[in-house]
Amino acid sequence: MDLTKSFFSAVNRYFVSNPYPILNEQIRVTFRAKETADIKRVMLRMQRDGEALLLTMERGELKNGYRYYHTYIITRNIKTDYYFLIITDSEVYYYNKGGVTFYPPTD
Repeated sequence: MDLTKSFFSAVNRYFVSNPYPILNEQIRVTFRAKETADIKRVMLRMQRDGEALLLTMERGELKNGYRYYHTYIITRNIKTDYYFLIITDSEVYYYNKGGVTFYPPTD
């Protein structure tokens, strides 16, 4: 199985602790991928106060062959965009609502 086909996150109650947060609320964001030793680190990239912010995601639970990764963010804008960096020994993948790429999505 192509590892990238297992990448998933969504703005729903399973992957975001509150899909409709208020300003300055801390929320938990989750990313999921097939369990593999290939993934060395998962990071979340977002803008905060006009600056790029990279957050390392904590390696979480293993369920049905999928590893879950979590981090917390504070909403500072009505709309908070972010994407994930999935780092392996040989590649860096970028994942957002548009899918997987080998280059950073534009903000």
